[in-house]
Amino acid sequence: MNVVQFSYPVGFTKDLKDKPLRVFIEGKPLVIFRGAKGKIIALEDRCPHRGAPLSEGYLQEEAIVCPYHGWTFSEGGKCLKIPGVSGCKTRNIHGVKSFKVRERYGLIWIGTGPLPKIKQWETHKCFYMVNDAESSVFHVMENALDPMHTLFVHNGWIRKRGKEKKVRISVSVERDCIHAETINEQKQEGIIHRILTMGRSIVRNFGRVIGPNCFQLEFQTSKGDNLFMTAFVHPISADHTRVYTANLYQTTLPKWIFRPIAKLFFEIAVKQDAQMLKLQSENLKLWGKNNFVSTKGDYMGPWIEKILRGEDLIPKRYEVELNV
Repeated sequence: MNVVQFSYPVGFTKDLKDKPLRVFIEGKPLVIFRGAKGKIIALEDRCPHRGAPLSEGYLQEEAIVCPYHGWTFSEGGKCLKIPGVSGCKTRNIHGVKSFKVRERYGLIWIGTGPLPKIKQWETHKCFYMVNDAESSVFHVMENALDPMHTLFVHNGWIRKRGKEKKVRISVSVERDCIHAETINEQKQEGIIHRILTMGRSIVRNFGRVIGPNCFQLEFQTSKGDNLFMTAFVHPISADHTRVYTANLYQTTLPKWIFRPIAKLFFEIAVKQDAQMLKLQSENLKLWGKNNFVSTKGDYMGPWIEKILRGEDLIPKRYEVELNV
């Protein structure tokens, strides 16, 4: 479980009340709860005695109590009490593993890895979307940053077949992130662009991967409107990924117009992607090991794979020319 190496969001801080909550990272259950001073605690959701889920237990002062035999654990996972057995001293083997927890961007993050730095968080308005995909983190991230699929999965919504344009993609690889700027695409032929930009031209169009837990799409118009679709990924299991998307924006359009329309359009696009990702995932399971055949249009995939393996990237800059 890469939760030790990386950090992943597991839910909104506002949703964690006064009861333990079970969450999953890469198929493994953890229990999160608020300690006596409001600090969020994360432990393995498994009592070492007989394996009962601690998330079904209850909180008692600064501890969590197993629902099966009442074993009691501190906020650090140390076993404090074993009821009914006189003279039984608790030892390290009676404890449960604890995990580092942080709160940022309104989310609960578990793990020791660095958290993404989103400078627009303090300056932009925001609305969140939460979506699940029956797919791996790799395929979800590559899908979001892949321009070629928009002509087919999102035909008419983002781009339109038959109205392709030649564009240049400037790729910049850094140690733990990737930036891809789409150059000389002043407009996209889909409905989303026409409505949300009111016909204004695009002056900045970036896709980014920021570590193993975040990707971002940035758009800026000639009138100064800008949007940073910042997605934080939660690998619930090998083929189930939850995405918390913070849509950070500044726009000259009235909030009451932009926000509901943008949310509607984005949800439609996400559902289109989710359907294709599900079909892909189901087919990959049937065929077993896959040796993918890639082209220069798949410029993000190899770098994403390296990041998810925890590799440091070798800085590099290059360009790709595509018809989208």
